[in-house]
Amino acid sequence: HLFCLFYNKKVEWNQISIICQQIQEYYTRILLPQYPQYDSCITINEHDLRSFWPAKAPVPSVYPKDTIRELGLTLGNENKAVVFQCLEHIQNYLIPLKSLHHLSGIRLYHEISNLYIEYISQYRLEEKLAMQIGLYKLFNLSQFDSWEDLIEYYRQLTSITLALSHAENHNQKEQILTKINAYIEKNLHRNLTLNEIANSVNYNSSYISRYFKQMTGQTIFQHITQIRIEKAKEYLDTGNDSIQKIAENLGFDNVQYFSLVFKKHTGMSPKNYRLRKMETNIFS
Repeated sequence: HLFCLFYNKKVEWNQISIICQQIQEYYTRILLPQYPQYDSCITINEHDLRSFWPAKAPVPSVYPKDTIRELGLTLGNENKAVVFQCLEHIQNYLIPLKSLHHLSGIRLYHEISNLYIEYISQYRLEEKLAMQIGLYKLFNLSQFDSWEDLIEYYRQLTSITLALSHAENHNQKEQILTKINAYIEKNLHRNLTLNEIANSVNYNSSYISRYFKQMTGQTIFQHITQIRIEKAKEYLDTGNDSIQKIAENLGFDNVQYFSLVFKKHTGMSPKNYRLRKMETNIFS
């Protein structure tokens, strides 16, 4: 069974594969059912193939520069849900491009990869990440078979990176908290200020104020007062220093103010606290 088809129009080199595909469709669906057992030579034209033209790819939307900027900001804020929304928007831009050789897609790939590289470098996560996901894919687009594969890689990288940076941030915050507490303990005898405490850990006072409240549920000065009261109890329980001396050692301006604060927190004056403790020891 011989069937020769001739196309009556000049075809550019870059269109040959498309026209061949259309002719194959035309032959299979139109000619073969009509001439199943006959040898034939038929000439076909552009009009014959019109219904077999591939659908036009949708025109890509505007280059998502605003989404890229938002992606950078939300990475910094460790907002995984919003990062995923940004990646979804970027995927909607990339999919219509189809080819991984499209220049707009390549440009977008490099811009997004650079955001991740900067974030990873900022938190020094290279070694930890390398144990869980291939960072070389941030440098080589040919590692992906499609734009969908690329976006899925970014999603996985986001999940791992944000989990690691969250743990790293927590460790750093715990270290700052330890340093603040050590500085307070060492300087309880003085009238401590917020600026002084913030300077001891090389941060500004407004950040330290917010950070300390977030980590402990107390303001710094509530915390300082709590430590002073606990220390005062210890001195009253075990030492022989006068109440005035204890007040001075714990940074209170005068004994009256010390007594007022102590009673507010314990329900009794320093003197009565000491007497009750002595009575308890006598009868125990």
